[in-house]
Amino acid sequence: LEHDLSAVSISFGKEFLHTPGVIYTAIKELAWNAINIFELVSTNTELTFILAREDSVRAYTLLENLTIQGA
Repeated sequence: LEHDLSAVSISFGKEFLHTPGVIYTAIKELAWNAINIFELVSTNTELTFILAREDSVRAYTLLENLTIQGA
């Protein structure tokens, strides 16, 4: 059982469903920056990553930078 976990979510428009590689790109960015994902929750317009609380701010910043680059 893990403790001190946090959730970081990204919301997308409906085009997310038809854009290949979005989930892969987000996971790759976190993995390349040594952030372990305990759980990934995906819906039609949102990705939520469950990770260690100590990694949450860094993960948020990395994912925010990805969304800015993709805009």
